[in-house]
Amino acid sequence: MACSGGVCISGTCCPSNATVTLKSKAAWQADVNTEVLADSGLDMTQFDPSKPFSGQKGYVQAAYKYYEKRFLEHPDIFLWAGLAKLAGAPVYAGLSDLENGGAITDLSSFTLRLAQLLGVPAGTLGVVAPALLDAFTNLAPQIQRNLMAINRTVFFDIAWQLKAYAAPDGGLCALEYIASVDPEALDISAWRSIDQGLRENNTALIAAGNLELLYREQHDVVQPILGATTSPGRVLTAFTLNPVPNGISFLEWALDLWFVNPTAVFSLPTFDKRWNWINAPDRGMWSLWIQANSSTRRVWVGQPLTGPTGRAQTYALFPDLVE
Repeated sequence: MACSGGVCISGTCCPSNATVTLKSKAAWQADVNTEVLADSGLDMTQFDPSKPFSGQKGYVQAAYKYYEKRFLEHPDIFLWAGLAKLAGAPVYAGLSDLENGGAITDLSSFTLRLAQLLGVPAGTLGVVAPALLDAFTNLAPQIQRNLMAINRTVFFDIAWQLKAYAAPDGGLCALEYIASVDPEALDISAWRSIDQGLRENNTALIAAGNLELLYREQHDVVQPILGATTSPGRVLTAFTLNPVPNGISFLEWALDLWFVNPTAVFSLPTFDKRWNWINAPDRGMWSLWIQANSSTRRVWVGQPLTGPTGRAQTYALFPDLVE
């Protein structure tokens, strides 16, 4: 492909003087770390999921704050980042609850609060609630490590891509260059769709590209960690909530299908089940997120993660202990 006054990178015309743009993935990641360090005072390379959540929560908060920042800068482009910030509320609430599991002393109160959060009748949890309570308290450290490992791995996989695309010296050319030397570093087709949608003012293409990013995140990044869980996976199946207002929890979605097919097995660590829940046309997180108008999405994402008006509190078993 001939590019007038420029160079061709994987079919994309880029400026011939794009020496700054042609940075490595590691260089973009370093730029992200510098930005987060300036914003939060934390070096994300020191985020260690093997350590207790109490000493790592600042890194978790910083990751979600970064997604919020990128989304609010470009709310009609970085749809993945906005949804990722929303997803932080139930994830962070779960991490907090696991840290404060010792506060659970009453099975009846636990069952009622859990049913309220999951959107299911308390009676449907009567048989499983004691087992869930036991698993919730005994498996807390392992589940926290899993969730923090996912948080860190996702951040290092995609934060630099958001940075590179939005940077004045970046854009699609920056990502095309990295894809040309390391095709596994990112899903370049997703960014091509987003970029084409932006150039053509085609919101459907932008949304499709972001959905590709979400698929990669869940299939290529999250699944190797989540799919390896056993007992923690059962707890996550029961406790995973939808981050989008009016969305259906995983358990509620699974129960609706289970009543139709009682022999089916629905487990959050199973990718196709989790993806079908995420992408469910009725009250699935992606459909509700995309159907919301731009101003509503900005309001949702702009809400703080923690604090008196924090979204995490609304998802927690112990909202008063979220910090």
